[in-house]
Amino acid sequence: MRSFGMCALALIVAAAVTASAEEAVAVPETFDAPPAGWELKDEADRGAAVREGALLIWVDNSARQYQPMTVHVPGEHRGVTVEVEVSKRSGDPSTAIGLLCRDGAQGRYFADVDAEGEVRLGANIKGEGQKVLAKVERPGVWREGVNRLRLECVADSLAFSVNGEQLLTVTDARLTSGSVGLRAGGAGSGRSEVAFDNLVVTPR
Repeated sequence: MRSFGMCALALIVAAAVTASAEEAVAVPETFDAPPAGWELKDEADRGAAVREGALLIWVDNSARQYQPMTVHVPGEHRGVTVEVEVSKRSGDPSTAIGLLCRDGAQGRYFADVDAEGEVRLGANIKGEGQKVLAKVERPGVWREGVNRLRLECVADSLAFSVNGEQLLTVTDARLTSGSVGLRAGGAGSGRSEVAFDNLVVTPR
């Protein structure tokens, strides 16, 4: 009986640990201070820094036309959900603001939205270039002030939500793991500044 009881207890503990690991949040980040291990750069015409309790990403689009500035979150994931609050501080209405997942040597998946309501979900694959896999025009989806973005990359399914509304889903199995990232820019000209806050990265 004692042996059986100990085995049962061990199974219960193991199950609890497994469930806890599955639900664990890998990166809860409020940007009250520069996060350890993050690579934040100021390259004059683009950069990123923690300022006033948020991660500020900026890019001079005139110098870096259609080249968003990206900040990678340390770590690698297969299945993952990325959520973050964003506030656009300046920039052309076509400034893309978004998230990346499975970013690595073979490419990346991206999801972004702009203030005009264009929402995109796509892939940039080595040897194939960047392709938009799904797109929708949703005027009014972008709000003044704080917006919340959510990107799910689970198995071969990708889903992008803006302010709690799932707007795009696609199936793509070409990339299986990589880092996640935050990015802004890609407008035709002028300087774009976007603040990111309350980031949560959850393994799935």
